[in-house]
Amino acid sequence: MASEVRVNQIQNRSGLGTITVNDTNVTVNTTLSVTGTASSIVVGDKFISSRGVGIGTTTTAGRNAGVGTASGTLVYNSTTNDVQVYKNDTIGWVNVGAAYIEATGGSISQYTANGVSFKTHTFTATGTFDVTSAQADSVVEYLVVAGGGGGGNGPSSGGGGGGAGGLLYNSSYPISAGPYTISVGAGGAGLPSAGTPNPGVPSFILSPNPGISSITAIGGGGGGGFNPSTPAAVGRPGGSGGGGGGVGTYIITAGGDGTPGQGTPGGHGAHSPGVYAAFGGGGGAARGGTPNNVSPGYNGGNGGDGMSFSITGSSVAYAGGGGGGGYGPAPGGTGGGGNGGISPTGTPGTTGTTNTGGGGGGAWHSGGASAAGGSGIVVIRYQTGRFSAKATGGTVSYSPTRTIHTFLASGTFRVTSPSLTSVDYFLVAGGGGGGGTISGGGGAGAIRYATSSPVTPGFYTVTVGAGGRGGDAELSLNAANGSDSSFGPLSVAGGGAGSPNYGSTGIPGGCGGGGGRASGPGGAIQPGGTGSGATGGSADATSPSVGWGYPGGTGSNSGGGDNYGSGGGGGGAGSAGSNASGGTGGNGGNGLAFSISGSSLTYSGGGGGGAYNGTGGTGGPGGGGNGGAGNAPSSTVGGQNTGSGGGAGGYPQFRFGSNGGSGIVIIAYPS
Repeated sequence: MASEVRVNQIQNRSGLGTITVNDTNVTVNTTLSVTGTASSIVVGDKFISSRGVGIGTTTTAGRNAGVGTASGTLVYNSTTNDVQVYKNDTIGWVNVGAAYIEATGGSISQYTANGVSFKTHTFTATGTFDVTSAQADSVVEYLVVAGGGGGGNGPSSGGGGGGAGGLLYNSSYPISAGPYTISVGAGGAGLPSAGTPNPGVPSFILSPNPGISSITAIGGGGGGGFNPSTPAAVGRPGGSGGGGGGVGTYIITAGGDGTPGQGTPGGHGAHSPGVYAAFGGGGGAARGGTPNNVSPGYNGGNGGDGMSFSITGSSVAYAGGGGGGGYGPAPGGTGGGGNGGISPTGTPGTTGTTNTGGGGGGAWHSGGASAAGGSGIVVIRYQTGRFSAKATGGTVSYSPTRTIHTFLASGTFRVTSPSLTSVDYFLVAGGGGGGGTISGGGGAGAIRYATSSPVTPGFYTVTVGAGGRGGDAELSLNAANGSDSSFGPLSVAGGGAGSPNYGSTGIPGGCGGGGGRASGPGGAIQPGGTGSGATGGSADATSPSVGWGYPGGTGSNSGGGDNYGSGGGGGGAGSAGSNASGGTGGNGGNGLAFSISGSSLTYSGGGGGGAYNGTGGTGGPGGGGNGGAGNAPSSTVGGQNTGSGGGAGGYPQFRFGSNGGSGIVIIAYPS
């Protein structure tokens, strides 16, 4: 039987009375007045008094175990030293006073990834991103892709693929209230007959506020046409360059240059009177356009590959180059690049995919039209929930116990909480490009890893190193080293390029590039480049300040004649590049596995060496590109955001190396 007490007043003459009720489901259906400076209502470690309100203390584990899920619930989280409020079941817990953004414009969607709630504004046409409210130090993430260039066509019919629209990405763009004009560039038009190559139209974010820079991605360059004169035949520059066309006499015709930080160059085209006319592929965001392929089939060059981002909630590739026209298939690069036209079948080039910035396919020789580039896109994303991170910058994800900031491109890491005093960091520099003719594979970017590195509140610049350009013997272009990656004052060296040509040594770098084939029968063996990194690294091992990195392998002697010999493999973070053997190119050195991202992934494999009518070397585990051979296949690029080296070129065909892979920076700490 339930107890019941009914009184009009309970009073202690000293004014220090205490009422204790040991029961459950007690209801007080009246106005409760507590008077006196020392009076309070206490429930556990929560209280209400005349001096203030105490909301109690819990840990992240205790909070998630059921402190309460009613909207408006407040807790003090002793794990993160933050006051947090539960907003709703979609947004979850948010730090009181954390940066927030309210905005309109574009197509708006919300989703949750890795425990974080996001809102995205996707613009497929010109509009306004109107920020109605933003606290100080608010940041957004953006992806801006310009329109792709149109494919080329000339008086003699045929042309190179259009270059992809420039691509810009930033994970920490400062934002404040105001209307931001968004312009989405159209793709360059195709050419039904001979004409001037049409570039893509730029895309941009125009800031209304002083101190916040506007952002402009450059339109893709148009493909060069098959013309009587070289100036009219070259690919046009742009965000990524258009593929080269051809001229009436046998000559290599260059592709257009890409804009640094936005894209890559187009591949060259060529014409041999009475034999073939095949044109270069347009450059993509991640890889340069492939030069025309003389064997087999006199194909046009493939379009360069674009880059993939998950900013919309799923992984989508953008900014692929268009394929060049020729006598066989020349597919566009991943990321919306159009295919090149094919002469024997009369297959026209195809259009770049809408809202990817892909380049248009080039026209085939002796007839057909070139295709238009794809329109661009602008996507803006920001967090709406789980602001319990102690820092900002990069793509933020969570493991059961840790907060992880991943930078696929350069940005800023900001420590916002004084409770964050140290972090673990992982730096991978850009991989070196593979050398040209019978050359060495590109060396991987060195890996630098440390735990418990001191930090204080403030801003830290993060630089993600780009992969080095592959060499191209036809254009007398040497391969380039990868760029360094850094976190504040801490840095690690980019991979060394493969040897400039056969008969030359590999280039030093974080990991060394492979040496080229000997200059001729009985010629001197060419060594690989040295690595500035330390040797002896292993999975998840803390590195010295120079990082982990090995040298490249040596090239082989041509032995029984010029139809032999090959280049050495590029060095990796885990082992040296293999030495070439006879007509087999050296394999790239092994990479190393690290689990700072939340799962074990391998990075920094060396690129394979190229061969003369033999077998190209295999890229090292961790994303190393494969070396090319004299007939097929061509070299391949180092893996994006792995810091791996690019594969080297072969001979007599496929005399071009491939780009090294871009690096990555990851910062992690306990949640």
